[in-house]
Amino acid sequence: MHMRLSTFYRTLLVVLAFAAPLYAQSTSPELERLQAEIAPYVLPAELGTKVIPVTQFNKASTQDLIETMRGYGVEVVASESIGNVTFNISLRNLSLNRILEFVTQQVSAHWLYQDGRVVIFRSGTELNVTYQKAFEHKLALEQQIRTEKRRLASLREETLKEAMILELSVNDATLAQTISQLSMTTVTNGLNSGKGFNIVPLFNRKLYTDTHSYSFKNQSLAHILDTICADEALPWQLGEDAITIDKTRN
Repeated sequence: MHMRLSTFYRTLLVVLAFAAPLYAQSTSPELERLQAEIAPYVLPAELGTKVIPVTQFNKASTQDLIETMRGYGVEVVASESIGNVTFNISLRNLSLNRILEFVTQQVSAHWLYQDGRVVIFRSGTELNVTYQKAFEHKLALEQQIRTEKRRLASLREETLKEAMILELSVNDATLAQTISQLSMTTVTNGLNSGKGFNIVPLFNRKLYTDTHSYSFKNQSLAHILDTICADEALPWQLGEDAITIDKTRN
């Protein structure tokens, strides 16, 4: 009986440790100032900050994105340059602003909120002069925001070295498949107050089709990410609401 109780309490302590928020240092006065300045170029707060529990795009087109956004009261128009693109992306617990950000990143596009609608395009040359100036200002602000978020992320990434995955086994899976399984495992392990972590693949899945097998026991989330990303020479980064994996570290 004593051994069973000890095991129970050890397990309980582990779960309680996992339940602690891991997104400390997610903001700063400088970041808040920049976000206030960029506000006119993103969705208004009443729309943009709305969190969607699950957003799933499978072999989706630009029209699918337009219809999805329309369902949330957001009008989207897209330039001809991205009319034929398709994409696959699965997102959890992200705001509409962040969903637009992740989707456009995956298809190498940009987006801008102007005159009550979202405009999606590949190049600023596709815009009129007024929109071009707004886009250039938004780009400059986004770079400053990325710099500040990178600084904050370096502080937060240390917490992932303490976030333990009890067990994860993956057999003959692509990087995208491994990421999906790892993301769900962070939920079942109770990380981030039980919400788990969004681990978002922003790379082109068609270019990363090699399969790998992994077996982890009592390893940190940071170690697992380092291992699976190293096999494809891709970096990962912890943002304030997601872990992203792409060719370049933002």
